Amino acid sequence: MFSYTPKKFFWTLALAALCSAPAFADKGVQVICVDGTVHEVVLKDVERIDISAGKVTVHSASDEPCAHDISDIERIAIGTEVSAVDDILAPDETAVWPTLVTSTVNITGAPEGTPVNVVSLSGAIVTSAVSNGSNLSLDLSAAAPGIYIVSVGKNSVKISKK
Repeated sequence: MFSYTPKKFFWTLALAALCSAPAFADKGVQVICVDGTVHEVVLKDVERIDISAGKVTVHSASDEPCAHDISDIERIAIGTEVSAVDDILAPDETAVWPTLVTSTVNITGAPEGTPVNVVSLSGAIVTSAVSNGSNLSLDLSAAAPGIYIVSVGKNSVKISKK
């Protein structure tokens, strides 16, 4: 038998209220991992979020549940802006944005397992990750201002860091 604790009940009500509020139609839940990957679900598609056995699992009406070890999570953001880039990309296209970066560069559309590197003009790798097949965010806040190349598989894009 499943029973609600007051804390679970509060979070269930809060999530339900957020999902049904018209002002939050373009908002989402983001699970941001320490490796820079981001799992994002539009609030209206979130069925529930389970936290148990050292894992956080986001259940979505439109996708398979996505589970993350708690130790792999940097933070969870609820009510964040949802990227519309996925809606305008054609199949097999990859997007890198913004090209004028202050702290974070985003990558979407890269197939799962695709290597992603941010490289300085001198050839030094500033940061790297492997695409999870969804949206990926790389933190460049510690990088010096300048020009960098973001390589996603065999494709590359020039970005400027302020």
